[in-house]
Amino acid sequence: MDESIGKLEQLTAHVLSRIDTIEWEELQQFIEVRGELIDQLKGQSNFMPTEGQQERIQRILSCDEIILHRMRAYKAEAEKHLSKFSTAQKTMNAYNSIYTPESHFVDKKK
Repeated sequence: MDESIGKLEQLTAHVLSRIDTIEWEELQQFIEVRGELIDQLKGQSNFMPTEGQQERIQRILSCDEIILHRMRAYKAEAEKHLSKFSTAQKTMNAYNSIYTPESHFVDKKK
């Protein structure tokens, strides 16, 4: 159990040290590895952490808000890009709509 908690501490410390420059792919990998380590801890039949281990786990959990803030920033950025893409696609579809080849378009100058 101490080994898994140690790995979690090390992994969390590494992510926190690079939180301002970390890429979203690395955050995704962090979440996956962290999930596996937590599953290992939960899977142990004698999962009764000592007081010291509980304190270590609480320190790890206290870092969650910082990591979540960075993840929310990436989410907002992705939503912004998706919105731009959606708007551009709608505009393009308006110009590329189905038309009759023999039709004529006339623009008027205002």
